[in-house]
Amino acid sequence: MSPYLLWLPVLFLAVVAAVVLWATRSPAGGGAVAPETATATDLRAWALRGQRALRTPTTVVFFALGAGLLLMLYSMRVGGDFMHGRVLLPPLFCFLLPVAVVPLRVPDRSVIGNNKTTRMAGAMALLWIGTVVWAFFASNTTGMPEGAVVGRSGIVDERAFYVLNTGHSHPILATDYLDYPRMRAMVEAIDNTPDGGLLLSTPSYDVWDVVPPPLPIPPGGAGHTVYFLNLGMTSMNVGLDVRVVDQMGLAYPLAAHTERLEDGRIGHDKILYPDWVVADSGMVDVHPWMPAYLDEDWVAMAQVALTCPETQELLESSSAELTWPLFKRNLRNAFEYSGYRIERVPKYEIQRCDLEMPAPRG
Repeated sequence: MSPYLLWLPVLFLAVVAAVVLWATRSPAGGGAVAPETATATDLRAWALRGQRALRTPTTVVFFALGAGLLLMLYSMRVGGDFMHGRVLLPPLFCFLLPVAVVPLRVPDRSVIGNNKTTRMAGAMALLWIGTVVWAFFASNTTGMPEGAVVGRSGIVDERAFYVLNTGHSHPILATDYLDYPRMRAMVEAIDNTPDGGLLLSTPSYDVWDVVPPPLPIPPGGAGHTVYFLNLGMTSMNVGLDVRVVDQMGLAYPLAAHTERLEDGRIGHDKILYPDWVVADSGMVDVHPWMPAYLDEDWVAMAQVALTCPETQELLESSSAELTWPLFKRNLRNAFEYSGYRIERVPKYEIQRCDLEMPAPRG
């Protein structure tokens, strides 16, 4: 419920619901209408009754609320997100669907001066004003407006973070993010290596390490792979022929199926060593073409580990052409694929898959 005092609008909503129920309650003495009884007991009659029930407004409302509840429980089970409340927006929209558009009922002239109507209108106006005041202060004075510090919760104001790091008050264009550290240097590195290669970020904001492709270079180059966490700004500023993957597994199945780091920041609690990406991208795997911080033996072991049949099947499930047999296989093995995990240390992954260890290169 923090850091935006979300309990306050929820309290307002509860009061509004109570006021509406009190104002619209039916007068006592009204008898219930007896439900219609089916005269036929055959299956066709039951099917028709079910069809009519599915087409009622009540069913539509329960469908929207049920979908929102399932989405909310799933988000809570997965663990939320590092951007406050982001994954709860789809459930919120589902919950709001039944009341997103409601009729404005103008009271009859005879009840405009009624004390009950006046009190209800006054209460609703006060609650509306309270919500507006809360929204103003919640969006301007609470939360983490500095955007530069990631606290123990792992939650941060992402907009403030990118405003600070790009120097733009409203960073919404791809070109705005060229002013983010490393982005302009990434574009220049791709332009300077027409043969292709694997781009690895360095501590320097102005330099990327590029692992070249092996000879012979195919016509048009071997293509580029960028290995970097920030996928959005990266993919916006490179061509569609550039492969963008990340160490956290947000868009890289190989990293996504490593074990989570205990007590890691939600959404950032996985890490894949760059040696795997050298092996996976097929780039040159020896020094001095590889950066010194990469280990030739680790790359060799990653190459062997990638031949694990189960891992190959998993990667093909998302990278191979989606044929009808592959679709059926993915559906049949969905739970198995979801739970599949690899060891991030190549040596341990070779042992897990019972593969043969490669000879040391040293």
